Amino acid sequence: DFDSNGNFVTKWGSYGSGNGQFNSPKGVAYFSHNIYVADTLNNRIQKINTGIDGNYLTQWGSKGSGNGQFDSPFGVAVDSSGNVYVTDTGNRRIQKFTSNGNFITKWGSLGPGSGQFLNPKGVAVDSSGNVYVADTDNNRIQKFDSNGNFITNWGSYGIGNGQFNNPVGVAVDSSGNVYVADYWNSRIQKFAPVSTDANLSALTVSSGSLVPGFSLGTLTYTDSVANSVSNITFTPKANESHAIIKVNGTTVLSGQASKPISLIVGSNTINIAVTAQDGTTQKTYTIKVTRAASTDAKLSALTVSNGSLVPVFSPGTPIYTDSVANSVSSITFTPKANESHAIIKVNGATVLNGQASNPISLAVGPNKINVTVTAQDGTTQKLYAILVIRAAVLSNDANLSSLTVSSGSLVPVFSPGTLTYTDSVANSVSNITFTPKANESHAIIKVNGTTVLNGQVSQPISLIVGSNIINVKVTAQDGTTQKNYNIKVTSEAGSAERP
Repeated sequence: DFDSNGNFVTKWGSYGSGNGQFNSPKGVAYFSHNIYVADTLNNRIQKINTGIDGNYLTQWGSKGSGNGQFDSPFGVAVDSSGNVYVTDTGNRRIQKFTSNGNFITKWGSLGPGSGQFLNPKGVAVDSSGNVYVADTDNNRIQKFDSNGNFITNWGSYGIGNGQFNNPVGVAVDSSGNVYVADYWNSRIQKFAPVSTDANLSALTVSSGSLVPGFSLGTLTYTDSVANSVSNITFTPKANESHAIIKVNGTTVLSGQASKPISLIVGSNTINIAVTAQDGTTQKTYTIKVTRAASTDAKLSALTVSNGSLVPVFSPGTPIYTDSVANSVSSITFTPKANESHAIIKVNGATVLNGQASNPISLAVGPNKINVTVTAQDGTTQKLYAILVIRAAVLSNDANLSSLTVSSGSLVPVFSPGTLTYTDSVANSVSNITFTPKANESHAIIKVNGTTVLNGQVSQPISLIVGSNIINVKVTAQDGTTQKNYNIKVTSEAGSAERP
């Protein structure tokens, strides 16, 4: 025992395994007039009062790997509450006890990972209860909270600043500076305390603007963007350069833009978590980004099951016509919205985007069809109006209303229901024409196979002497109903016969 100037005061202990005896003691710590000694090869901790005689108080530990047992304990430290921390070197772990040796917890295992150890030796506790361990053969210092939760580590093998070659001892002063005995590099290294600053000094957004304007102490913001903004980025800047920033869980370098964050229509909550250099102090900035609903109420396409739209569909054209045959008794429309969230109704019935409507019955003549598109915002609408004209029923009237002849006269007198006639002409008449008129204007008339316009004269038909059969065929508008009028024209014989 020495005073603060290094003057010898007293001593105690001897070789052995009895109370107050030691076998290769390594670590020692002081708390409230008591010292705690890592009695290494006796695999125990001894608690001794610092009075003039070094009175033995208690001990705990034995050789083993169970709770409260040790394999070559090396370092010992005591926190402000009197809890005792021991580097259980051979078991590659830290054990925590009450001041009287009651086991509290332990942490660590063999390995190079965070919270693992390879022959840990020195241990120290700062004023906040954080535990520093000299992880000797991993050539690093590890920092934990008082319950053994990993916070951070630093160091690697080497001779450079911040590198180690078998660090064995560690200590922390009242300002949080950490001192490390770098054994094979034959030096002491001092490290400044890690920062607890988890503030941002700036935060900008790629679209819109933060409300209120950014302030270091304000943690909650809003931002409003147009519907056209489908993603957003944030550029946070840490107030202290060693802080770690995560935007929605993804690490972002200080002063750099985050990866784009997809936005849904409506409210989107973005969290920016800042972890200070100490690994425990955190601050979370929350931004609620509201993306406006779409105002797009246009169709990108509109097709019809029968006929075709006139004019050809264009998103900006609202009025169309379509003509269909009388045989088409119903029709469907397939509308496609320009924006997928729009709601489409055809004659008041909702139709899924890009799907055919239910069949719409058609009356003969004009039929008004309305396609209404309501944008995602629920208020913007666009109406497309289609007038579908269904043709009337095709006539089956294949009657003639009159039939006249250029020479002679029909016998009997023409009547629509009479299909057979005769006509007699002089020998001097070498050809003849017929003028048929259909009872229904759409009927098609052919005289001896040649089409004749309704009410018009046929082409001249050559006559031979004697009997000539003339056929007048009438086909109704329906294309199937027909009627044949047959006229036998007789040319009289003369002195000079015609071939």
